Amino acid sequence: MEALPAVLKKPAAQVGQQRSILHPHFVGLMRKLGFTAATVAGAGLAGLGYAHWESKHPVLRRYTIEVAPRPGFSGLKVLHVSDLHMYPGQDFIAKFIAKVEHSEDFDLVVSTGDNLGDKDGIDPLLAAYQPLLAYPGAFVLGSNDYYSPQTKGLLKYLEPDRHINATRHHRENQPDLPWLRLVDSFIAAGWLDMSNRRDSLSVPTPSGQQILSLAGVDDPHIQRDRFPANAELNSVETSPAEPAVAQEARPLRLGLTHAPYLRVLDEFCTDETDVVFAGHTHGGQVRIPGYGSVVTNCDLPRGASRGISQWNSPGSDHVTQLEVSAGLGTSPFAPIRFACRPEASLVHIVPAQS
Repeated sequence: MEALPAVLKKPAAQVGQQRSILHPHFVGLMRKLGFTAATVAGAGLAGLGYAHWESKHPVLRRYTIEVAPRPGFSGLKVLHVSDLHMYPGQDFIAKFIAKVEHSEDFDLVVSTGDNLGDKDGIDPLLAAYQPLLAYPGAFVLGSNDYYSPQTKGLLKYLEPDRHINATRHHRENQPDLPWLRLVDSFIAAGWLDMSNRRDSLSVPTPSGQQILSLAGVDDPHIQRDRFPANAELNSVETSPAEPAVAQEARPLRLGLTHAPYLRVLDEFCTDETDVVFAGHTHGGQVRIPGYGSVVTNCDLPRGASRGISQWNSPGSDHVTQLEVSAGLGTSPFAPIRFACRPEASLVHIVPAQS
């Protein structure tokens, strides 16, 4: 007969008085581990609950950017919206935009793409944008204006090379979102489509008309970007001995891109763009206090994933200001944000004080 475990060699009465046939130290350890696991699980559920709540409560962030002074330029207020990822049930976005339009003063609206999260999102999206379409505006598109988001787990958003897979996926498929209706609606409202092109825009401000030079690219995230050729917007010619005159004489230059890839920022900087507006990063979407964003979903450094930063390309003396919006929405497959509230940006561009 096989030997019994030591604990079962005790008298039946003594065995019956034990709370477990396992060693008390082992039981204590398992209880501690169980408590720890339950605590971690509870904290995780609470964190997910908070992250879901946070994703539905946007804020307006305010920035001031100084640029080189030039004749006739006294300031410009730009409302930047991005990454709405609209799908049915996102009523909080429309309410937030209506509140901003009612309570804030701005001169120009720029939209930097990823407007749709579902093919049925086009009607609520256009309804949300309606208060802004009365203003001068300019826009570019993102991958989620052309293609529906892919089903994926939450941890997929933390993969550092996820953008490579996105490019591959979109090369193999046809656009399935109503991007043409989106573009037509914006253009019908008078907004400029800046996808791989240049244009100029006259914007009324409290201090008078401001002439702006605009350039933009289609989404670099899926390699649709083709930086527009430098044409009439560089028509101000001066001798090499007068570079400062050219800088002061030309209009304010604004750039638009959905994804702020470094190759595109280099092109904007070489083009001597004053301010570039971008989205795409969601500000990291999940940020660790004291550390910042975990990923940017492109090759932009993490420290520039949200807010204002400066960009200087190799071989250029020009410094371009970059404003990256964390965006207003999320993918329907990852409706969370942590330490990174959804947002729109109100950017006040002013001439630097001498």
